[in-house]
Amino acid sequence: MYESLLKHTAEYQKISASLATPGPAALFGLPPAGRALLYAALQKDLGRVLCIVTPGEAEATHFADDLKALGLTAAVFPPRDFMLRPVEGAGREYEYRRLSVLGALAGGRLNAVCVPAEALLQYTVPRAEFQKNTLTLKPGMVYNREALVERLFSAGYVRRSQVDGPGQFSVRGDIVDIYAPDMHQPARIEYWDDEIDSLASFDLLTQRRDGSLEKIYLSPAREVLFGSTADTAEALRAAQKKARGKHRTALEKAMEADLSQLDSGLMPEAMDKYYGLRYPAPATLLDHLDSPLFVLDEVGGIRDAQKATEFRRGEELTGLLEEGVLCPGLDVLYQTMDDLVFAAQKQSTLLCENFLRGMNEFQLKDLINAEAFAAPNWGGDLASLREDLDPLIAQGYAVTLFAGTPKGAAALTRDLADKGYSVSMSRDVRPAKGLVQVLPGHLTAGCTFPFAQMAVISSRRHGLDEAAEAKKRKKNKNALSSLSDIKPGDYVVHQSHGIGMYAGHQGLSENPVFRFGCAVCARHPAGPAEPLHRPRRRGKGQAGQARRHRVAAHPRQSQKGHRGDGAGADRAVCPAAAGPRLCLPAGRRLAKRF
Repeated sequence: MYESLLKHTAEYQKISASLATPGPAALFGLPPAGRALLYAALQKDLGRVLCIVTPGEAEATHFADDLKALGLTAAVFPPRDFMLRPVEGAGREYEYRRLSVLGALAGGRLNAVCVPAEALLQYTVPRAEFQKNTLTLKPGMVYNREALVERLFSAGYVRRSQVDGPGQFSVRGDIVDIYAPDMHQPARIEYWDDEIDSLASFDLLTQRRDGSLEKIYLSPAREVLFGSTADTAEALRAAQKKARGKHRTALEKAMEADLSQLDSGLMPEAMDKYYGLRYPAPATLLDHLDSPLFVLDEVGGIRDAQKATEFRRGEELTGLLEEGVLCPGLDVLYQTMDDLVFAAQKQSTLLCENFLRGMNEFQLKDLINAEAFAAPNWGGDLASLREDLDPLIAQGYAVTLFAGTPKGAAALTRDLADKGYSVSMSRDVRPAKGLVQVLPGHLTAGCTFPFAQMAVISSRRHGLDEAAEAKKRKKNKNALSSLSDIKPGDYVVHQSHGIGMYAGHQGLSENPVFRFGCAVCARHPAGPAEPLHRPRRRGKGQAGQARRHRVAAHPRQSQKGHRGDGAGADRAVCPAAAGPRLCLPAGRRLAKRF
């Protein structure tokens, strides 16, 4: 419903028209949640793949989650650390995630890619090379088993006796097990001579078949593909022969260990440094996209993040060049911010910011302002939801409400209908003033669009909120919940004032009184922001003396009890105004009492 209302506004039509031609246009005024709604509407309307560039991976993940809730297939293309030093083994989780996204793009299975700027500017396997090393297999297809094994080696797969992770394959008689990077489960191919008799997925732990498959799609397992070990060694030695003088000496030093491994039949892990030798024309994620909707979200943040990334990379590469691990020609791994600006000029680009700020490096073709406001998430209470809904409906707004699970959305629809609201759970409902559309799912936040007379409200992701609350409760498990737990004369630890004694209620005041050193603190009945903790009982003798020494010697630092005597991690912080001499009496009295 919200897409229909957005499309009829002058602001949306101006944005859509700017994306019809190459070059960047700047958009201001929308908060992040509102931008996610706009991006989804643009993708559904124009039918082009979204490429959203963000300052970091966290922002990319939030956009991908919101776009999925809005009905798009979206994925995050993460940055990865290139393996440049010789290592025995290394995890390739992020490389597999990147290859999985490239495979989904090649198969047309993605509507949107959310990518941090660092990941966009890292070189990856060129599109032609990726497609050359992809393969689709179906039951009944004739494909020689030995030819399949050779194809898997060329695509960067590693042969194992038993498959236990992505990027691996195994051969046992007429059975070939393969785990491609973009597979949810590994696949088992059963041969009858040269014909593929059956395809099935199987469980990694039990190695037993789960269910039949109609086809499998095999994508490359590495971003730098050389083929077999013999072909790789030949390519590296050919590069050495072309070099001259000091450059050749540096190349020989950098390749010595890798060539030794290749001659023994092993593929080195650190092959990323040979990217420039393998691919004379480097490629990025943008080379895998055809006429995308190119979005730079928070241009200022991207600029700052990339500046820090380029400084860090420069320091790392300088060190590797000095050590001889790399040499000139083996450091072709990244693009710069200037390349990103150049790409923005060539693509249909939208530069988005909350507020107007300078974008001097871009030649802008248009400035668009679309004012909207972030809306707080709904916590699940019907009364508070009605407090948010009633003013919007009174102003003639149409409201889309994301209510979490389908069951929760159905229950909320009934509750709102009982209260007299006009409610619908249909995604294709015709927009109308005062209508509340209830859908399953969550967004990072809601947004109000005054120029479109519409609002989007989202419920909280309760799993994350409950985890945060549980962590907070666990952290404050020693906090006093009631003054009935202590009596006058008991010692407590205040988070701000340190060790003190509960003096009870004095005079006609109903407020409890605590004494910290020579200071007196009256606690308001509503409770202070800092919790109070009761020091746990300690052993006598040396343990008490040790504690007295610590309190006297470190008046400003937290103290932790000995694990051996069962004492927990209670805090004993002395006030800044008290000084060491005022802490000594408290420490002695504490040692004497316990």
